[in-house]
Amino acid sequence: MFGAVAVMLAGEMIVAANKDGSLLVRVRAEEDEELMGRPGTSRLVMGERSMSAGWIRVAPEALVDEDALDFWIARALARRA
Repeated sequence: MFGAVAVMLAGEMIVAANKDGSLLVRVRAEEDEELMGRPGTSRLVMGERSMSAGWIRVAPEALVDEDALDFWIARALARRA
């Protein structure tokens, strides 16, 4: 579907790791604007279509250490809480 390896929780995708090293993260829509202000983030685009709030692409450069990855996984898990 996305050309990535998705991690699912209770039947919903929370993150997906792309071949280029980027991470697709599903977050709460109300957190989207704040999180989009973080370095290395962009709106997920599929073809010519830009996805709605709550779908964020995190560039590989923004995932340089385990703390950065932990931050984004925590944001994805918080969406389900």
